[in-house]
Amino acid sequence: MNFNLTQEQKEAAELARAFRDQLPNGIDNKVTNEIYSKLYFVRYQYMAVILDALSYGQTLSLKRLNEAIYNNLPKEIVKKTPEAMSRLIFIKMQAVGYITINETEKNYFEFSITDIGLEVARNMNIHNMAATTFFSYQTQKSNKLALVLAVSSVVIAIISAILAYKALVTNP
Repeated sequence: MNFNLTQEQKEAAELARAFRDQLPNGIDNKVTNEIYSKLYFVRYQYMAVILDALSYGQTLSLKRLNEAIYNNLPKEIVKKTPEAMSRLIFIKMQAVGYITINETEKNYFEFSITDIGLEVARNMNIHNMAATTFFSYQTQKSNKLALVLAVSSVVIAIISAILAYKALVTNP
């Protein structure tokens, strides 16, 4: 087996480590259901916007692509997404053949959509995944709230039962 990594693989691994280090404190880098839901929600939202921006057939600079992302995603998502994660999304999209990333002479990057990416955009595959992960994320948040309400209800029922028993014992 060959364990020698190319420079691109080393950079991708470094980005993955940087992203892992961006996780909130107290998680110990364990992926919980909520984090898992949110990661995929953000990933597919980004991918859908990138494919939309590039699907007109023009090559876009990183600045123009970031403008499209900023203008088409909820601001909360854009502001809370670490740069390392957005880089990983670009790398993943390039790795699966949806986009090409070219470095220009002045160390700028230009992005364009591939035929595979255009087909994915046409079929709305990533858009469907974005919608599905959105509803999954919302369901995860609702489930968390429902659990809190259920536990609160049980606590209130126990307190009511104790108070009723005390009232019954003191006033027969």
